[in-house]
Amino acid sequence: MLKLHYTENGLFIEQVSGRLEAFISQRVILAIRAGQELHVQPGQAAFLLANQVSTLAELAVLMWTEQNPAIAISVVDLELIEVCIDGTWITEQVDAEEGTFLITAPEQTEALLFRLWQESQASISSLA
Repeated sequence: MLKLHYTENGLFIEQVSGRLEAFISQRVILAIRAGQELHVQPGQAAFLLANQVSTLAELAVLMWTEQNPAIAISVVDLELIEVCIDGTWITEQVDAEEGTFLITAPEQTEALLFRLWQESQASISSLA
């Protein structure tokens, strides 16, 4: 499972083991015990990858092989590519811009997305 954390400081992605349902159940229980409001809903998220990442072709081949409609890639400009994914959005407010987005995909795809995101951070930072 990939966890995308959208915060006021940016996007942070981590790859974690475990089932989506177990994570959501634990998060709901935590919110109830803490007296917090919690919203869980299906949705879409996106993040940017540097277009120069050497292994980006590997992602395209993997997506073609898996035929996974929950992941789409589009070119933003010469330097950036946007990865759009379907998953589950967890926030404390309905219209929050900060929260956690969870996706489940084949383990190989998750690992590759995570690695590409990590490699892209240096490239994207240098563009800013």
